[in-house]
Amino acid sequence: MRKRYIHSTGSSVKPFQIRNRFSHTSRNETTANSTEDNNEMLSEDIDMEDINRNDNESIYFQHYDNDIDLRDNVIDESSDEDGDDDDEEEDYNEEEDYFNEEGEEEEGHNDDEEEESHNDHNDEEEEEGNNNENNDIHQIIEALDKDEIPSCDGEFSPYFNDYTTTALFCWLQKHNISTKAYEDLANIIHNPQFEPTHVVKNIRRFQSWRKRLPLLPIITKPIKISSKKTLSTSRGSKLSYQLSISEIIWRVLNNLMLMRHMYFGPGIDSETKSEFWHGTLWGESSLFGQNEIIISEVIYRSGDFVYYNDNNGHRRLGRLRAILKNDNEDYQLRIQKILNYDDLPGNLKGLSRQRRSLVGEVWLVDEPFPIIMTSQILEKATILITFQHQNIPEDSLHITEVIYKCNDRWHIRDVKLSYQHPSDYISIRDPPSSMPVYKLFLDLYYDDFGTFRNVYHSLGGVYVQFGNMPTHQRKLIKNHFVLGFVPFGGNFDEFMLPFVSEMKELEKGKIMTVQGQNAWVIAGLGVVTADLPQGNDLAGVLRYNANKGCHTCTIKKELWSSYNQDTVTTLRYHHITNEEILEISQELVTSRRDQLCTNIISCWVYVGKTMKTIFNEEFTSDSYKELQQYLEEEFSILPKVFANFVNLPNIHVNIHLLMHAKTFRTLTNTQIVDGGIDPRFNRPYTGFTNLGQLFLNWYVTEDKYSIEEQAQNNDAKVTSPVNFISNISLKKKMPKEDQNNLLFTLQHGFKTELFLSYVDMKFEAALINSSTSWYKLASYTIEEKNSVLSKIYLYLGDFVTIYEENHEKSYAIIKGIFRHKCNNDKYYAFIVVDWFEDTGIEHLLLKCPLYRLQATGNKWKRIFPITVIDNVQKVHFIHNYNLEGCQGSDHDTTNRIWIKNSFYFTAI
Repeated sequence: MRKRYIHSTGSSVKPFQIRNRFSHTSRNETTANSTEDNNEMLSEDIDMEDINRNDNESIYFQHYDNDIDLRDNVIDESSDEDGDDDDEEEDYNEEEDYFNEEGEEEEGHNDDEEEESHNDHNDEEEEEGNNNENNDIHQIIEALDKDEIPSCDGEFSPYFNDYTTTALFCWLQKHNISTKAYEDLANIIHNPQFEPTHVVKNIRRFQSWRKRLPLLPIITKPIKISSKKTLSTSRGSKLSYQLSISEIIWRVLNNLMLMRHMYFGPGIDSETKSEFWHGTLWGESSLFGQNEIIISEVIYRSGDFVYYNDNNGHRRLGRLRAILKNDNEDYQLRIQKILNYDDLPGNLKGLSRQRRSLVGEVWLVDEPFPIIMTSQILEKATILITFQHQNIPEDSLHITEVIYKCNDRWHIRDVKLSYQHPSDYISIRDPPSSMPVYKLFLDLYYDDFGTFRNVYHSLGGVYVQFGNMPTHQRKLIKNHFVLGFVPFGGNFDEFMLPFVSEMKELEKGKIMTVQGQNAWVIAGLGVVTADLPQGNDLAGVLRYNANKGCHTCTIKKELWSSYNQDTVTTLRYHHITNEEILEISQELVTSRRDQLCTNIISCWVYVGKTMKTIFNEEFTSDSYKELQQYLEEEFSILPKVFANFVNLPNIHVNIHLLMHAKTFRTLTNTQIVDGGIDPRFNRPYTGFTNLGQLFLNWYVTEDKYSIEEQAQNNDAKVTSPVNFISNISLKKKMPKEDQNNLLFTLQHGFKTELFLSYVDMKFEAALINSSTSWYKLASYTIEEKNSVLSKIYLYLGDFVTIYEENHEKSYAIIKGIFRHKCNNDKYYAFIVVDWFEDTGIEHLLLKCPLYRLQATGNKWKRIFPITVIDNVQKVHFIHNYNLEGCQGSDHDTTNRIWIKNSFYFTAI
C-alpha cells in the first residue's frame, strides 16, 4: 500500500507541495477550511484533473495536522462508459507517482515508528540549517519582484485571470507542447464549427475511429537481402512494405479534388510546351493518347502506313506517328516521311540502293516529323519493316534503312537501330461500348535515403506520380504517392514483382468503379526517374564509372566529353537491350576518377546559360535550339578549363537532354522531390519504425521555404487590402538604430509617401495616426494563376521585382518593412525600397547587365504597400566586388554598381 506521511499536532506545518497548478495561498494558511476549499475547486475542475492524470508529476496537497490526502478526493465522477478502464490506469499511475517517495521513506524510517522518525528528521534538518548559516548561498533563479507581480482578480490570481488560461498554461508546460501543435489546437477551438459538447474525453474512441478511415492496405512480402551490402550475421531476407498500385489509382480517380485537375485526352500540339501531353510519347502511345481516328469512314490507327498529300499537293508515303489536337481543338496528324530512291539525298544514292528500290525498298526518314490535317490523308498503305518480319513477299514495300541528319550531313543506319513505334509492341483491348475511358500516365521515382542519423542504412523509397496532372499540381508533395520501401540491401527487382504484375494487367485495361459508374481504366509506365546509381541499376547497366556506364547509350567513357557524336547509332534500343547488357557486363570496371576540380568560376557563364534553359518550365521551338547551342558551348569549354572534366559521366549525360526535352516537352516534367530522407518523416533518425507516421500525414502541403529557425515572438498580424493576398504576418522587430538610420535617408518625405501609398489603396483621407512598427521579416499567402496558393517571405535586403504602371519590370532592394494604423483602426503593411537603375552597360566577362543602386536624395518614390510584391520573387543581384573597398560581406558603400544575375533560376 501507499504510505501516508503523518504529522503530529503541534509541530510546524510544511507548505503545500504544488506541481503544475497555481493557488495563491499564504505560507501558513493550512487550515481545514482552506483544504476543503481546495477539494471543492479540484472536484469541479475535472479537466484539470484529467490533464494531470497518468504523469509522474501529479498534483497532490497534504495537510499534515488533519491527515488529509487530497489525491484521494480528486475523482472524476462524470466519466463515461469507458471510465472503468481509466480508473484502473489511474491507480496504476498513482502507484508509480510515489514509487520514489516510498523508496526514500523505507530507507530512513521504519513502518512501526513512522511518526517518531519523522519528528527526528525535522529536528535534524533544523540543526543542520543552523550549522550551515555561514555557508555561501548561490541564487540560481531570481525571484520576481513584488512590484512586477501582475495584478489579477479571481480564483487564479495573481498569476492568471481565468480558468482557461490557467489550464492551457499547465497543459503546455506539463506535456512540452510544440508551437505548431498549439497553433493547430487554437485553430480548432476558434473554428466556428467547434462545439465543446462534441469533445470526447477518452482517447480510445479516436483510436477506434481511426479504423473506420479509408486507409490503403499495406502489403508485406519477404525479399532477399544481398550479403555484399549487409553484415555476415544478417538474415538472408527481410520484410518489405508496399501498397497496391491499383488501389492508389482507384482512390485517385475517385478523388474529386484531384480529378478536376487531371487531363485525359489526345496529345496536344501547342506552341508552348510544358506538360506531358505536349510530348511525343503521349501522342504516339496508345496507353496515354488517342490511338485511332475515323477519316472518310475508314479507321486509321497510330502506327499505320498511309498515303497523303503534302502541303504542295504531291502524293507522299508516310507513317502516322500520332493523332493530336491543336490549341483550337482541331485534329492534326504527325507524319514520319518515307522516301523513294529518287527523293534520297545525293550522297546516299548509289547503284546498290537503286537496284533494291526496284524490288520495293523504301527509306524511313528520322526527325523532323511534319504536321498535316486529316483532310490530307488519302488511303492506307502496306509496308513491312525487315527486322520485325522474317518472310517478306517479293515486290512488297519494305524498309531496311533509316536516313537521318547528323552534324549537318545526311547519314544512313540499319532500321534495327531505331526506336520502335509504341504500336509495334503495345496492344490494348477495346473497351466495352458506352463506357468512359481513363488513360493514366505513371511516373515512377526510386531513390535511397538514410533513415538513421549516424549510421547509413539506406531505405529505398519508391514513389508514383500521375502525369495527367498539370505541373503545378504534380510537384506538390501531397501528390507524390508512396508505393513502398525497399529494405537496406534488398533486391529491387524482387520488390517490384507485384507492381509489374499489376501494371501488365492495367496496360491491357480493366474495369473500375469511378465516381459511381463503371469505367475502363488503362495505365502505363511513362517514365522512370532515378539518380545515376539507381538509374543504372534499373536499366541493368554497370554504374556510371564503368567503361559503358551510361544507361541511355553505349558510348565509351573516353568519348563522354565529345558532343558531336553520332548518338543515334549507339543508343540503347529496348529490343536489343539484352545483347548490349551482356556486352557491358564483360567490360572491366576501371578505377575511380580523381576528385573534380572546384574552380569553375571561369565557366560560370556557359554553365549558367545551360542550367537556366534546362530548368525552364515552358519551351518554345526556339528554346530547343538554344538548349542545343548552350550544350555545345558547355561541352567545348569545360574539358579545356578542367582536365578532370574529360569523360566525366555528368557531362556526357547532357548529350541526351535535348532528346529528353523533346520527348517530355520540358525537362522539369520529370522532376522529383529528392531531399535525402522523405520529408514526411518527422525525424531523420527514427528509421523504419516511423512508417505509421508517414501515413498519418499523408497529404502534406508544399512549403517552398522552411522558417522553423525563425523567432515566433513579435508576430504582428495586419490586414490585406486585396483579395488575392491573405495571412500577412510581420516578425522580428527591427532595431531602433536601424529604424532611425532608414528614416534619416527618407528625410522629410516619409509621411507624404505613406499618404500616397494609402491613396493607391483607395484611402484618400488625411492620416490621423503617426506611430509605426518596424520589422525584419514579412510573410503572406498569394493566390497565383490556376488558383495555386504560394507562400511569400520578404526579408530585409531581398531583391524584388515591381511592375510599374506601364507594366515594365523594375528592380529594387528591400530596406525596411513596417506597419501603420489606418484611420479605420486596421493595420496595413508597407515596404521601403532602394531602386536599381539600368546603366545600359554589360559586364565584360559575365555578359550580365550592370545596375546602379539609387543614391540618397533621389526623388523616386520609395514607400509602397507590401501587396505590390504579388508573386514569388525570381531575381538576384551580385555586388560588383572590388578589392580596394570590399572586405568579405562588407561592401564599399561608394561602389553602387550591382550585377544582375541573368542565369538565376529556380531548381526543382
